[in-house]
Amino acid sequence: GERRWGFERPISALAESADGRLLAVAFDRSGGVVFCRGRPERFGEGLDGAQLAFTADDELLVAIGRGEGRSYAMEDGRIARRS
Repeated sequence: GERRWGFERPISALAESADGRLLAVAFDRSGGVVFCRGRPERFGEGLDGAQLAFTADDELLVAIGRGEGRSYAMEDGRIARRS
């Protein structure tokens, strides 16, 4: 079935993993949410207006914000900052 989420902040970017398992949403201010198995996990606190991309192998989510870049990996259904 279709799922809907209401966001209280403007969205700056969306990215879907190649295998379709993950959807990342970045907000105009302060990070974003990645959905894994339909469950939201927050990431990127303090990262504003990020652009998002998953690496070709879907192992990392890369988020580039105003003056800062970060990478994240999914571990046991949770997102963890790598660099």
